[in-house]
Amino acid sequence: MKRILKNLGVVAFVVVMSLVILQIPALAGFHGPAWGGGSMKKMIAALELSEEQKLLIKERLKTYEPAIQPVRRQFIMERRALRDLIQSESWSEDAIKAQVERVSAKAAEMAVHRAQVYREVRTILTPEQIQKFMDLQNARDLRMDEFFSRRTN
Repeated sequence: MKRILKNLGVVAFVVVMSLVILQIPALAGFHGPAWGGGSMKKMIAALELSEEQKLLIKERLKTYEPAIQPVRRQFIMERRALRDLIQSESWSEDAIKAQVERVSAKAAEMAVHRAQVYREVRTILTPEQIQKFMDLQNARDLRMDEFFSRRTN
């Protein structure tokens, strides 16, 4: 049981980090529901990216997209399969554990891709923009912590 909780914790962490990494495409000017919508526009405005920075980020993202997209699709499929197992009428603890392992494996692949993209994007940002990005991320984490704190009290 502890292993399941640990693996679910890893999956939850990866999902949260996935939400954070989704900010990077928004920095390059990708908007709309798939990229976070309004909150990403606020991030872009706060970072004050130049047109050159936006173009460079878009170019870098395009180079990674062919590798990231299939992994993202597989992760979503595995996560949905886990949900289906959890919600099934006749569930199996062993099947859930095995599926959590598959979700975790895809999450690990995505984390590596996110780290590569972040490393590249970071070279485009100024030190002030990097600090601002971190400050905004910390503020978002604080809001999430407060939200979950209210829900548990």
